[in-house]
Amino acid sequence: MPSEKNKSLEKEKGKKWDGTSRPSSNNYKENWDEIYGQKEQKELNESMKEAFRQRDERKKREEKQ
Repeated sequence: MPSEKNKSLEKEKGKKWDGTSRPSSNNYKENWDEIYGQKEQKELNESMKEAFRQRDERKKREEKQ
């Protein structure tokens, strides 16, 4: 007979969760966009700044030649 401690460690019977499923709802999509959408925008802005910096450096080198 399992002890109370071991009983609490046993898996619950019922619906299995695969670990990758996510609820598909408007609320989930909006929250995802709020969290990761800002991150993507920030990365794009940083990339643009770097591209402009490299363009300016290239122009300066061309002017010196």
